[in-house]
Amino acid sequence: MRAQHTAGTTRRRQRTLAAALGFVLAIAAVVIPSAPASAMTQVGPVPSGVPGAQVVATVQNQTGGTGNWTITAPPEARITAAATKPGTGLAPFTCTPSADGASAACGNLFWGAPNTVDVQLVIDADATLGTKTGSSAIVPVDPAAPYSITVVAPAGPGAPTITAPAAGSESITAQPTITGTKTAGNATTVTLDDQAPCTIPADAATTWSCPAPSAPLTVGQHTVTATQADRFGQTSPVATSTFTVLASATFSITRSGATELLPTREATHTITIDNTGDGEARDVTFTADLGGFPATVCTVAGAAVDCSALPGGVALGTLAPGASVVVTVTGAAPAGTAPGTTYAIATSTVSSTDPDSPVASSATLEVVPLNAPVFTSPTAGSVTTNATPVIRGAQAVEDAVVTVFQGPTAMCTATADSAGLWSCTPSPRFAYGAVNITASQTYGGITSEPATLGFTVRQTPVTPAPPTTQPGGSAPVPGAPSAPAGGGSTPTGGSGASGGSGTNGSGGNAGAGAGSATPSTPAAPPSSAPSSAPGSGSGGGGAGTSNGALPMDLRFGTQRIMPGTAADMRGTLGPNASGATVAITFSARMSTGMVYRNVDVEVDEEPVDCSVATTTFSCLIPLDPGKQADVAIRVFADAVNAPDTAVQQIQVASNRSSQANAMTVTTAVAKGETEASQLADQITTFNVTEFPGAMVPLLAMLLFALAATVAGRRATGGSPAAPVATGPPPGADPAGGTTASSPIRPDDQSGSNR
Repeated sequence: MRAQHTAGTTRRRQRTLAAALGFVLAIAAVVIPSAPASAMTQVGPVPSGVPGAQVVATVQNQTGGTGNWTITAPPEARITAAATKPGTGLAPFTCTPSADGASAACGNLFWGAPNTVDVQLVIDADATLGTKTGSSAIVPVDPAAPYSITVVAPAGPGAPTITAPAAGSESITAQPTITGTKTAGNATTVTLDDQAPCTIPADAATTWSCPAPSAPLTVGQHTVTATQADRFGQTSPVATSTFTVLASATFSITRSGATELLPTREATHTITIDNTGDGEARDVTFTADLGGFPATVCTVAGAAVDCSALPGGVALGTLAPGASVVVTVTGAAPAGTAPGTTYAIATSTVSSTDPDSPVASSATLEVVPLNAPVFTSPTAGSVTTNATPVIRGAQAVEDAVVTVFQGPTAMCTATADSAGLWSCTPSPRFAYGAVNITASQTYGGITSEPATLGFTVRQTPVTPAPPTTQPGGSAPVPGAPSAPAGGGSTPTGGSGASGGSGTNGSGGNAGAGAGSATPSTPAAPPSSAPSSAPGSGSGGGGAGTSNGALPMDLRFGTQRIMPGTAADMRGTLGPNASGATVAITFSARMSTGMVYRNVDVEVDEEPVDCSVATTTFSCLIPLDPGKQADVAIRVFADAVNAPDTAVQQIQVASNRSSQANAMTVTTAVAKGETEASQLADQITTFNVTEFPGAMVPLLAMLLFALAATVAGRRATGGSPAAPVATGPPPGADPAGGTTASSPIRPDDQSGSNR
């Protein structure tokens, strides 16, 4: 069964609730004492601060009651904390700031009075200047009441800093970038000398930079100034920096000295560092990587340094404009180092005032092969009768050992001098015939390729005895008068000149020339030509000045050369009056049909090597001061092809050009002469140096000629044979003689004593 509520029941309940509420209010009036009614207020002075600063404002309620106490922050500020101070006898309470700091809520529902709150505020960093107002209220008991803070400007900004160019610095940079530091939020103004200022707007950065000037600065001092201004319009003091622009240095690196190496031979490589710029080269450092080159001595500016220090760098200090420093590196490749081995020497020169620094330079040193030496004597293809000719050569390395081989046999060795010349005498002697030799040089454990030479060693021929008879008549008795060809009586009682006079050699005395013997009483008709006795030309002899031509004195031992026979020309070259050892080249060329059989030259009885060909020869003669060379030349007249007159061009050349000399010798070839005249020549002009060997055939010819003469007279009844008229001998001059020109100077090739 459901209960029902009546109207009377409802009224009874309402009266009971009203009575209970009245009881509660009565109790509250007793527990919470009442306060006089007044507005919320700010206690104490208005706090002030600069943007970003923290300030404290104090608020206090003056009315009690029930409600929510809310404190709001002034604009451009945030509540970070709130310290509460309850009134005497009042319960404690707390205030809590909101997360964004815009307000703080204090936590009691029933308030007494007075209660105090210290509101801690932080002013925004970008807050504007002036008074900023917040509020405090207990709603609905205590209406909102304002509280204030004041935002004031900070102190004026300090001067900015200039970091580059640094104050007092010196540099070759003529268009520097200018940099520095400032306070965040400030604008900066920078001025270089009297140029237009560079302005950096206010921003959050703490550094600033101005671009380099558009035109290079002149050499000398320059000044930068800078100020900064904050957002409140306050300007800082001026910052100043003075710097110097220097003239630039310029390095020029040159290298000299050895780039080609021979093992064990010391070589020096030189690096020269020149400052060719207008300014000083400061803080110069030189480094060198020797590339493995075994340097033993190194110098910098003449002072010895440890070669091992070069890769790490050597300080050279300051080089003034036009100054230079020389660095030398000396060493030698080890013995046996293979040709083609290289050492790369790389250098670097650094300076703070050379815009192109570091300046690099490099060079390569290479071990090179030895060249083959060169033969100078005997000459290729020459013929010599000397089986142990001195082998001479050139173009060897100083102190290299030159070895001459014939096949696998080492014939001789020599050490090259400072001029690269060398010589040695083979042992054993060469066999007669073709000779092929090689020569190589050895130095530092490496050996060159061989040079080759071919020549011929010929046995000295034996001169055949002259014929004892001639077709067409008998030989006259040697020494007996005979009629000259062409008729006429034998000249008697006449005396010819013993010799002519030759042209003086340069700086020398007159030598013997060609003379003629003219009969005093000719037996022939007036048209007959006198008999002549031509001699041999000789170069000017005697002591001359040190700059004169080398004297030549050469004479034939016979007046005529008969075809099929040989004749000797003997004499001397020198003496050497130059005061120094000289190298003489003695050479000659002769008419076709004549043959040089042998050329012997000796100095102090030591033979000198000569190369002899058919119509030429050449001898290389070292001649010390005061020495002379003894010369013997054997000339053979071909029995068929001999000319009427044999002409020799004889020359002397020297390493002292002033000693050059030359002479021309002409000698008649006795074609068609009688046996008697030939025999007379043999008797009167035989080579006494071959005595007694020469006497045997001569005596035999005398006896044979005597027998032939007697037999001829018997056959004709004892009367002399009638003379046969003939012309002058072929090749003779109109007087019937031969000629020999005197020695001539190199500048007078036409002189003679004909």
